[in-house]
Amino acid sequence: LMAQIPDISSIRNQFYKSSTDTTQHRLALMLGKLYEESNIDSALFFFNKSVEIAQKSKKMLLNAKSMCEMGRVNLYLIKNETQAIEWLNK
Repeated sequence: LMAQIPDISSIRNQFYKSSTDTTQHRLALMLGKLYEESNIDSALFFFNKSVEIAQKSKKMLLNAKSMCEMGRVNLYLIKNETQAIEWLNK
C-alpha cells in the first residue's frame, strides 16, 4: 500500500480553524515540513508561526521543537549558519 500524501490545503484549513495551542503548533510544524521541498518561504512562515504559538502558550517543549526546526532549516536548507546558530542558542 502507498502511504497517503497529506493534503496541504486541508491541513492549512485545520490550522486556521484550530482553537487549541497544542493542535495549532502541531499543524504549523507539519505544514512547515510539508512546504520545505516546494516553498521555503511558506515553510519559514509556518515554522515562525509555531514559534509564536509556543511562546504565547509558554510551553517550553513546544518552543524548543520550533526553534530546533528553525535552526535545522536555516542550517541545511537556507545554508545560513549564523542564523541557524542563533535559533539553536535561543
